[in-house]
Amino acid sequence: MEWDFGKSEVYDSLDSMHRRLNRSLVTYKDEFAYCVAVGNSYKIALTTLDNIQQGVEPSKQKFNISTHADDPLLNSVKLKLGFMNSKLSGEVYFIDRRGNRQQVQGLTSDNTKAEKVSKEGTNLFSEIIFDPGMNNMLQGKYPSAKEALETHKAFHPQFAFRLDNRLGLTELCHVHRPVGWVHGNKIVLTGPEMYQKYLKGVLHDLGVDIK
Repeated sequence: MEWDFGKSEVYDSLDSMHRRLNRSLVTYKDEFAYCVAVGNSYKIALTTLDNIQQGVEPSKQKFNISTHADDPLLNSVKLKLGFMNSKLSGEVYFIDRRGNRQQVQGLTSDNTKAEKVSKEGTNLFSEIIFDPGMNNMLQGKYPSAKEALETHKAFHPQFAFRLDNRLGLTELCHVHRPVGWVHGNKIVLTGPEMYQKYLKGVLHDLGVDIK
C-alpha cells in the first residue's frame, strides 16, 4: 500500500500523533515494537524486540520497519498486559496501565507500571521495555502451572507463583497481590470467601488444584 505521509485519517494533527505514539512501545503484526515519529510527517519508524540492541538507548536503536501512523497493522490501544516472565533477568513482572495515560496511546514509563513480583511498589518499566519476554505475554505464551510452580514463574496473564524467602513458602499471586500459598500439591486460598470462590472457578478452568 502506498501511503500519503502528509495526511492522516486517524490523527487530527501531527502534534496529536506525536503525543500519542512518539517514543512508546506499540505492537506491529502482533509483536511489540518501539516507535518514533519521523520528521514533519505521519511517517513512523519501528524497531521490533528481536531487532533491539540490548544496552543501547532508544534513540540510538536501529529501526527495521517504516510505515504510516494510520497503518492498521499498528496497534497502540488494545494491548494484552499482565504477568511477564523476563527472558533477560529471569524475574517475573506485573505490567499494567496507569490510571493517568497523559494522552499517550503506546506504553511508556509515564503511563505504564511494571513491578517485580519479588519487589512490589517500584516501577521498573524502563527495565523491561525491550525484554523479549514481552512478546510471550502479548501472545499468551506461558509455562504450565506445574512448570511455573517449580520455577516460580507466571503461568497466565493474571497468575504467578513467587517464593517468600522470609517465610519459606511459595505464594500464588493474582494480578499484583498474593492470594494463597502452596501446601503439598495443592493451593490454599486466602481472603474473602466470594473472592476465593471466583478464584477457584478461574483456577479450576486452568487445571490448577485447589484445596
